[in-house]
Amino acid sequence: MCRRLRYGNPCLKGQLEDPKKRWEDDVLEDIKSMNVRNWKKVAQNRDSWKEVVEQARTLYSLQRFIRRRLLCDMTRLFLHVSLFSSQS
Repeated sequence: MCRRLRYGNPCLKGQLEDPKKRWEDDVLEDIKSMNVRNWKKVAQNRDSWKEVVEQARTLYSLQRFIRRRLLCDMTRLFLHVSLFSSQS
């Protein structure tokens, strides 16, 4: 440590954060979650790829709906708890 302070960079070497995710990484993760095997071959067939894209859209909109619903329920619960505790 002293030698680093004296002669060079005192900062730690190496990467402290996780590498940033690329768009491609997200897409491949979604393909894995939908259990699509050999996606490159599937993508060459327009009809089968269209089915995969529709499945992904459905999955994404379902996840978005669940997030919204969860946020709404949590907000409602928070307001209920805060109103209940202020009455005491």
